[in-house]
Amino acid sequence: MSKLIGKEARQQQRNRHQNNVLKKAKELSEKYFPSGATFPSSEIFDSTWLKLTENLAEVFKSQIDFKRGFNHCISLIKQKQVDIAIPSFLVTQRAEIPIYTQTLMQGGLAFNWLYTHWFDNLSNNGQSNNISDAYRAIIMSFICHSGCLNHHLLSAISNQLNTSLDISTVNNLPFINLEINENGFNTNVVNQDKKTTQITCYLSPITISCISHFLALKKVPINTLWQAPSEHKHIHTLIIQDYVGPILLPNTLNKLVKSAVSLITFFPNVRISQSILEYAMGRNKAYCLPKENLARLATCAIKEYPRLHFYSPLRQIKSKARLRLQPTLPLSNFYQTLAGELKENAKKKLTSESLAKKLKNVVNENQLSTAQEVLIKWFIHKLDTCKPSTIRTYHSTFSRKWLYQTEGLNFEQAEEQDFQDLYAELIELTHYQKQKTKLAARLSDFHAFAVQVFDFPLLLEPISNDSQHKSHTNAGFVDETLFKALLDAADQIIDLDFNNKLVIKSILIISYRCGLRISELIKLRLIDIENSQEGWLKVRENKFGNNKSPSSLRKVPLYISLLEHEKKIVTASQNLARQDNINGAENRLAFTIGQDKNQPIDKFLISNFTSTALRAISGLEHLVFHHLRHSAVSRLQLMFELGAKESVNYPEIVPYSAGQINKITDTIAAKTLRNKYYAIAAFDGHSSPETCFNHYFHFCDLILYCNLLKMRLDLTQKQLVNLGLGSRRHLRQFAQSKNKNECWQIDSFLDYTIKKLKITPIKPLETKNIKESLANQSKSPSPKPIINIETCYSILAQIERGIDPIELAFKYHIDSKTIDKWLSNAIELMSINTRYGSPRLQTKRSAHSLLPSKPNATAELAWLDSVIIKVKHEFPNNRQEILWAIDYALHNKSNSKSGIYFSKAEDLARFVDIFSFAISKSKWRVLTLSMNHSTQKQHWQNAYEGIQALTLKSSSNKGRTGNGAIWLELRHSDEKDIIAHGKQKKHSSSSIIFLFHMMGIMMKKAENA
Repeated sequence: MSKLIGKEARQQQRNRHQNNVLKKAKELSEKYFPSGATFPSSEIFDSTWLKLTENLAEVFKSQIDFKRGFNHCISLIKQKQVDIAIPSFLVTQRAEIPIYTQTLMQGGLAFNWLYTHWFDNLSNNGQSNNISDAYRAIIMSFICHSGCLNHHLLSAISNQLNTSLDISTVNNLPFINLEINENGFNTNVVNQDKKTTQITCYLSPITISCISHFLALKKVPINTLWQAPSEHKHIHTLIIQDYVGPILLPNTLNKLVKSAVSLITFFPNVRISQSILEYAMGRNKAYCLPKENLARLATCAIKEYPRLHFYSPLRQIKSKARLRLQPTLPLSNFYQTLAGELKENAKKKLTSESLAKKLKNVVNENQLSTAQEVLIKWFIHKLDTCKPSTIRTYHSTFSRKWLYQTEGLNFEQAEEQDFQDLYAELIELTHYQKQKTKLAARLSDFHAFAVQVFDFPLLLEPISNDSQHKSHTNAGFVDETLFKALLDAADQIIDLDFNNKLVIKSILIISYRCGLRISELIKLRLIDIENSQEGWLKVRENKFGNNKSPSSLRKVPLYISLLEHEKKIVTASQNLARQDNINGAENRLAFTIGQDKNQPIDKFLISNFTSTALRAISGLEHLVFHHLRHSAVSRLQLMFELGAKESVNYPEIVPYSAGQINKITDTIAAKTLRNKYYAIAAFDGHSSPETCFNHYFHFCDLILYCNLLKMRLDLTQKQLVNLGLGSRRHLRQFAQSKNKNECWQIDSFLDYTIKKLKITPIKPLETKNIKESLANQSKSPSPKPIINIETCYSILAQIERGIDPIELAFKYHIDSKTIDKWLSNAIELMSINTRYGSPRLQTKRSAHSLLPSKPNATAELAWLDSVIIKVKHEFPNNRQEILWAIDYALHNKSNSKSGIYFSKAEDLARFVDIFSFAISKSKWRVLTLSMNHSTQKQHWQNAYEGIQALTLKSSSNKGRTGNGAIWLELRHSDEKDIIAHGKQKKHSSSSIIFLFHMMGIMMKKAENA
């Protein structure tokens, strides 16, 4: 075998070096903390750990190796599950890369000359009547005045200029939503099950004026066919036309647009932080709110509050514990053992059966961790349909990543978001796109198996497996009005008393104001809430749960972050908890519901209530409990960036007074605003601000715009008229109202430009009647929704992939009881066996599936659609007969044949007649069995008269005559073409069985309901 070269060789060498580091670290850990010995006390541990650390420093000279060895030792000690305090992992924070490189500064000088020449010409001579120049003015203003320094957005706005611009306002701030499809960006909006990347761009009054002039020129007949360029090189050429400056401009659109950053930072009265500038340039990725969510920043009245149940009937069965004892096979030993069992023996071929037996022996002979057991049992499960060579491929590409990434994960406390993050990280560790796509599909199958066997939590979002592999940021914000309505909805909970409602409201308040995760809230103890003016919350590991990561260990100020009425609620809840704490145990849980005060609240129940209430009140189907945390982090960023004076202008985001804002920011950042983003990251339990930008900051666009609106314009009234910022009369009146020495500020012209272009405010989503949207929780009947076979198939397919049925009920607006009925019907139909014990409706390869195989051919799918329409129309008129035919077909089907078996001629005649309204006799075919000497031959011939008949099995001249039998098949829509191009004499279709199977899933037991 040839040696690896280049990138692969270097990667192999790095992996080998890292494995050696981990091996040495393990040896040192065993030296000071032997596996068989009793673990030392806290005092002895501290001194022994110090010696181990000194030894690590001697062995590993580089900081990277020392950090890796140090963290591996901590992982090994954590596996021993001791009760003493263990040191945290080492986390390295890299210095930020500066924006202002020499190349960018040089390009900035050239762009500054370009801008000055363009803006002076525009302000002195007014807008050009050349449509190409008008388009150039839009792009230049879009870059410089609206702060869009991402070249992808220029193509996006060009495309909208060629179709129709969708400009709206929120709180009198004009904006446009632009959609991009570029690698490196997460998706953030879901529209009709399609995920896209949308970016909100707020528009400067100058940009709006340029757009207004362009649209007026576009109405001129000579310009109607003119199209704005959409390719980067054409846009670049148009921007730099007529440039004769002394310094060369950047030669690509990307570099040209980014060079404008040196211009924006020197606009009069404009101060923008480096982090927001990097967001504008696309270096810091942050994602805006969906348009419907953004509309709620303009105060929306709440008309009705839902009355909900807290306890869900789907949550009455206790989850199986996923906690395992100390494994007898440590990580590296287990990996080597697994690799040895999968290795091919040259003397004897390894079969699926023999490999499954060997793996089962490993499970039976060793005490495995959950991560080890779920992996090896998944391999055993896959051997039902896969060869050993496939399992070896899975092992080489998946096992090591899974075992090392889950080393510190507590599976008993892990929640849905933990697994989503874990799988996203596993995919990111894969280098090539093709492998990323394959791994995503493999993880979907793996998690679906773990849900069924190990009770892993159901996922709310499918694991991404598209070709571009884009992660999804579920951007969402809970405005102040909506949060008040959520607290009112908690007050209306039907099956909780006053004390328990206080507990629920306290949990919601702390998450919304302090950004705690749901897993961190339910394990808070009384001792973790400091009895002081700030009321610091201590987020630490305890017997009720572990932290998500080392960065989660932190202190968060509670009381200074609360409004007065919220403080009263939390204080009342804590007072009741302490009064109920008879033994005075400070280690008792701070928030409990029920008789067992040592049992944390079920995360599902809190999450289910919160998401149900938020969606019912707002009509926003994407909102979940985690968006309370999103809201806290986004609010904090806005307060830091805009300061107290401006933050109060957005009451739906920041409800505090200026004094309280200053107190909160000073407490969190200790008056050192230079490192404010690291202070925010520490506040919400992340190691760096990067995670905050990628998932939690949703107001970067608004912050950028608010700073640009402060831009001062040292221009005359005539120049302002030329820019289209006002009429002479309007500017004259405006000048009289301001001081003589006061300069024009660009936000002063918002009202005029918005009215001139007739931009309307964005309309909030119309919420459905709450009683109707929560019909499954209400006693009053509601009309049945129209549900088709495709919807049923899609829902069951997602359940197979591990998606929560309750989430699907919300998504599809279908009663959860209906989905439960489909699921039980599908399982029951899959359990139908022949008299020989073989599955009747599925082959061995798909025996674990809930669904029949869907036809692939286009012609078959089109035929199937036409039959479904006819069946829908006929079913009310011939219900009993159609149900009989479906039941007969499902109980007389073989997994080795595509047809339906008939032993009686009258049943065949009845069946064909029932579906004569949709399926003509020319579409059927019969295969006869022992028909030559049948006593019922004439009856059979009458039954299949007009149907193509072929002999499957002839009867013997000797022996009994018998009755004969028939296999009824459906002829494939492309049968003639298939026969013409192949050696087949016939080709049957499975479409009718698919239809009957799906109708059985949807209708079975309906008669008994």
